[in-house]
Amino acid sequence: FDVEIFSSDRDLLQLVDDKITVNLLKKGMKEVARFDPKSLFETYELTHEQMIDLKSLMGDPSDNIPGIPGVGEKTAIKLLKEYQTLENILAHKHEIKGKLGENIVEHENLALMSKDLVTIDCDAKLEEKAYQLEVKPTKTNELMSFFQSYDLHVFVKKMEEPDTIKSDWAYEEITDE
Repeated sequence: FDVEIFSSDRDLLQLVDDKITVNLLKKGMKEVARFDPKSLFETYELTHEQMIDLKSLMGDPSDNIPGIPGVGEKTAIKLLKEYQTLENILAHKHEIKGKLGENIVEHENLALMSKDLVTIDCDAKLEEKAYQLEVKPTKTNELMSFFQSYDLHVFVKKMEEPDTIKSDWAYEEITDE
């Protein structure tokens, strides 16, 4: 399948390939930045595989990803352009001068843990094929109990708001911007 993903989450850029396009929503839904392999490279000078390493190096406080302290996007891109991968950066960590090199040596474990945290598992085995999937009515009480058992109170609150629980819905395929 050719897949179009619409989200404001830049973490999904690691999924970009010849079959997957990620459309990043900006300013609500007024602006959309479309990323395929070519536009991703034009924007970041990195491949989609390197987007995992980018996030591993710089971290993301909003997702509790620590990264390496003192490494922002520009520094992470510079390192990846020179060394290509996080593992190669870590293999050459003693060649990197100054405070940056010290931080990489000291926080190597954070970068590796961050990589595990940010990597989306694309090898999940699914028993159903896409054409077999269908939308079924929500089992509201079971879902609410599930959310409560994991202290996901934000989701419970959303379920209690009017017009957020739908047992059936229709969709329309949009083929242009």
